[in-house]
Amino acid sequence: MGAGLARNLSAAGVRVVEVNRPNRQNRRRRGKSDVIDAEAAARAVLAGDASVTPKAQTGPVEAVRQLRVARAGAMKARTAAANQLHSLCDTAPMSCVPSSSAFR
Repeated sequence: MGAGLARNLSAAGVRVVEVNRPNRQNRRRRGKSDVIDAEAAARAVLAGDASVTPKAQTGPVEAVRQLRVARAGAMKARTAAANQLHSLCDTAPMSCVPSSSAFR
């Protein structure tokens, strides 16, 4: 969600700044909540501590990332289908299973 929001705001001409996580000790000392985290992020931007522009998420690097995500999803679906078929063959009555060893 944050990446899409940053992309749309940048396309609309709004300056977008990426804020790193606050120091772990400071975060534990002050508490952990969304309100406190948002205030700390705003203070970091106003103080100039956060000045990194987020990645554009365009170009060949993003295309390769999307291909890898699609491939991983396809491989996961393939494995699930193979496991399901194997389970069906294991639990089917012997009269329904062909005698060929290709199904085992």
